[in-house]
Amino acid sequence: MNVTGIICSMKANASHNMGCSAWCVIFAALAVVPLAVSPPEASFDMPPPQSAFSRCIDKAGGITSNLMDCNGLEQERLDRLLDEAYRRALEKLSPERQKQLAISQIKWLEKSDLVCQNDPDVKEFEGGSFAMVLYATCIQGETVSRTTELEQKYLN
Repeated sequence: MNVTGIICSMKANASHNMGCSAWCVIFAALAVVPLAVSPPEASFDMPPPQSAFSRCIDKAGGITSNLMDCNGLEQERLDRLLDEAYRRALEKLSPERQKQLAISQIKWLEKSDLVCQNDPDVKEFEGGSFAMVLYATCIQGETVSRTTELEQKYLN
């Protein structure tokens, strides 16, 4: 199933059941957050390895507060990766370029919040608890994108 199919399934599930299954959220998260490395070739008798985030989502039981706890833990992990990339980038720059990067980082924070507040999927579920899950997933995607941008621009 492609990303559009996953999101459509997620919307249908959420609108009919007023919640989202754990698998639905996992697929949505995987569609937004690219894998850093390709998983090893999986055999049919061995399930693919799961991340701590995926295991948390599995245990969340589709309960929004549990899903948000999982998203919070994942965001903390992604923030640590972003902070590390930002710190390493600063170390390689002159004082003037450090100031420029700091301004850029502040602008990115403001922009990512606006992007996710105005995300069509978040807007569609505005006022409902599922909007919080979608917003958190959007912020995770924005954080991964910014980390990748910093690594490619300053660290490679």
